[in-house]
Amino acid sequence: MVLSRTALLACAAGALASVACPALAGAINPRFNEVMINVPGNDNGFEYFEIRGEPGASLNGVWIVVIDGDNNTSGNSVATGKVDFAYNLSAFSLGSNGLLLLRDSATVLSPAPEAGTTVIAGPDFVGCGGPNADVPTSNIDIENGTATYLLVRNFTGAPCLDLDADNNGTLDSQPWTEILDVIGFANAEDFRNPALTNLIYVYATQLDGLNITDTNPLSPAGGFTPDYFARICDYTVASDALGANPGPYGIDIGEVLYFPAGSTPTLPDPYLLSPGGLNVCPGPTLPACGSIDFNGDGLFPDDNDLVEFLTVLAGGDCSPGNTCGTIDFNGDGLFPDDNDLVDFLTVLAGGTPTSCTP
Repeated sequence: MVLSRTALLACAAGALASVACPALAGAINPRFNEVMINVPGNDNGFEYFEIRGEPGASLNGVWIVVIDGDNNTSGNSVATGKVDFAYNLSAFSLGSNGLLLLRDSATVLSPAPEAGTTVIAGPDFVGCGGPNADVPTSNIDIENGTATYLLVRNFTGAPCLDLDADNNGTLDSQPWTEILDVIGFANAEDFRNPALTNLIYVYATQLDGLNITDTNPLSPAGGFTPDYFARICDYTVASDALGANPGPYGIDIGEVLYFPAGSTPTLPDPYLLSPGGLNVCPGPTLPACGSIDFNGDGLFPDDNDLVEFLTVLAGGDCSPGNTCGTIDFNGDGLFPDDNDLVDFLTVLAGGTPTSCTP
């Protein structure tokens, strides 16, 4: 989301005495940062959802919802379009580092979550099961087959609710008020099976989300089904997971997809995942940050730099006599956007941004 001109100017108007800005509170929507769907070994107790957003922000009204995309009723999979899993995060807030880690167990993970992460460890997940895929069942694992993963506000459904009753790949209802994030994929074997082509659906496409299905016909072994997906640097990464329980888990560089499609970020091999920890972005892939002396007056960090940045970001002009820097502060070629503001405030406060190198 892009912050409104009104909100930005509200911050700029008072010549702020610190980097804190009430008008920006909660401005960064939470999203999936890392989701471990299928660990190398026994799933129970080691799978997880990791959410990232504004440090300390309340998750009141926020739900994780997983919609099944196939008609395989074995294991914990349910019929097409049914809510396979739903978890209400309303009672929790993001940690001081902006992360929340949701697990179904307190089993040791390696590496351990950062101290600033909000950790929910247990009880067992409740999802949809039963012989007719219509019974809420405890002790389920995260769906490994074709599925769509959503982060939404004000979900009013429940596990086993059928959102695609006619199984045509289009949701008949969307019992939420806002979608914060949505990612989906098709099981590789199902995707390449002509008999199942009309029985598997990635609802992320309909919901303007990201479809991370391995559609490359040249992929090894006919393609792969992601074991996890993660946001690393400015990319979404999906691959098989290497390692063994309780971790660490690594990216399989031989079976990996990067999004946006065609991206080729330089990640170290091995790259280790970090449940409950901020994902490391290798330095060479990050552009240099802009100057925190945004107005070029030789005084920094100071309030006027922040005021000028917010003013220009909102479409205003630099003060007469000053030469302001670029509002594409993180050098990603996208501006004006929230990440530029977040990175600018982070550097101004003496922190380390995630999208550029100070």
